[in-house]
Amino acid sequence: MTQMMTEMTGAETTDTWAALDDHGVVPALGGLIDGTGMWRPGALGAIERTGRFLTGTWDPPGPEGEDGPGIAGEGSWVRFIGRIGAVALRAAAPSTRPERRERLLALLEMWAESPFADPEARLRTGTVVTERLSVRDGRGAAVSVGWSRAGRRTFVDLRRGDADPPGLGEIEEVAEVPRGWGSAEQLRRLTSLVRERGPMPWDPQAVALLCEGTGMGRAAASLALAGLLERSYVPFLDEHEREVLRLKVAEAEDGASELARLTALQRLELLAEVLPEDPAELWEPDGMRGVAERIAEAWRALRGRRVVVPARTLNAVVGLQLLRLSAADFCAAFTNPAAEPGLSAPLDTWIKNSEYGPLVTDAQWDIVRFEDRLHTVVPHLGWVYAELPAGDPVREGLPGLVRLLLERLDHPGLLLRAGNPAAGSGRTVADLHDRFGFRPYAGPERLDVASIDDGLTVVTDGAVDRKGHQPPPKLYFRPAFYGDDERSRTLAAATSGFHR
Repeated sequence: MTQMMTEMTGAETTDTWAALDDHGVVPALGGLIDGTGMWRPGALGAIERTGRFLTGTWDPPGPEGEDGPGIAGEGSWVRFIGRIGAVALRAAAPSTRPERRERLLALLEMWAESPFADPEARLRTGTVVTERLSVRDGRGAAVSVGWSRAGRRTFVDLRRGDADPPGLGEIEEVAEVPRGWGSAEQLRRLTSLVRERGPMPWDPQAVALLCEGTGMGRAAASLALAGLLERSYVPFLDEHEREVLRLKVAEAEDGASELARLTALQRLELLAEVLPEDPAELWEPDGMRGVAERIAEAWRALRGRRVVVPARTLNAVVGLQLLRLSAADFCAAFTNPAAEPGLSAPLDTWIKNSEYGPLVTDAQWDIVRFEDRLHTVVPHLGWVYAELPAGDPVREGLPGLVRLLLERLDHPGLLLRAGNPAAGSGRTVADLHDRFGFRPYAGPERLDVASIDDGLTVVTDGAVDRKGHQPPPKLYFRPAFYGDDERSRTLAAATSGFHR
């Protein structure tokens, strides 16, 4: 009788998830999952069946039971195990749209009835070489939870005793799941409170507290307290959401830009432990302030603490409508440039082959962040000095930033894009031998295309595409050797204004 009731309850709950489970699940979880284009309707049902297969309360169809519980996305949802608090915060946030809140609450309610919310369940996740979807015996069970990538799949398994659970194939990596906020009782209580009282009240003081504790901009702090929303939360912030968060369109976009470097896993880890033990505290007058303090602590552990910049300065920078940097990133380049990516140490770069032709790289892709700062900061140095008041931390940091930029640009190992060849300069490296000589570029790897290196300038041919088209040569230069000499004048004459 108990088994029959369990099976009936499981069927009813699956129908409940199916009723809510459509394309709205993906935007509701935007920023907390990867591979959003791989998610399809049926995701919540597949996650629910996975949990019940692991515990032995659901059997897959098919003569041998080989069909498995189904695939939910590309498998990144298994990271919710031990980190479901991030989903819970977004479900309780007042800015979350009603249709998305319903899907988040459905996920939390289903999660509460699964082994994923059971701290005693002996769960592991990892990567396995297999095409099998599921396996189960007396020792436990294992399920493939993602699409196959070169024969590899993400998996989750559950062990019943001391022996290892049955395997799907050769395990390449495996780890015990983390344990954190999100017991079945906490999830049931939070979802019940949201349904009874509505979302938790928004507290601007919590936003200010998070800004003060991290150096984040107000917009980024607001998005963090709303569940680390990002642009994949499509469409991004409607009028109601911006009204709740008290953000203008430009401010919201800037806040998303400030948070853009966070991965889905980092977002989950930042928010995993920020909710109170008793979810009812979220509806207390200072409930969000406790959340802000815990987010600030997690943020400092991951990213450190930036100098707090006056709101008037951040708002003025937002008004510049920068393309490469958020307002907070722009200000941080002035207030503590030595801590910024690409500026903290001399940067060695070189040219390597790629699918799209030669490109400049370095050991950690700091060149991208260095160029973002270089191309954004330098054109606005005059603005910072003229428009910001004396004593402003951004204005006060200007001389130090300029000195550091000059030091970095004077590093002989730094190689940068110089721009595109000027009209009439030639279509191939061979056309430029008379200007830059014949010595080829010698880097860590042999280039697939012809090249020249005169010590200051490096020229490479573009890679021929599939249609047989070859783009113009690419020019690079070492700024440490650029000055008032013949090589520099030759480089200046050979480059056009675009991308120069």
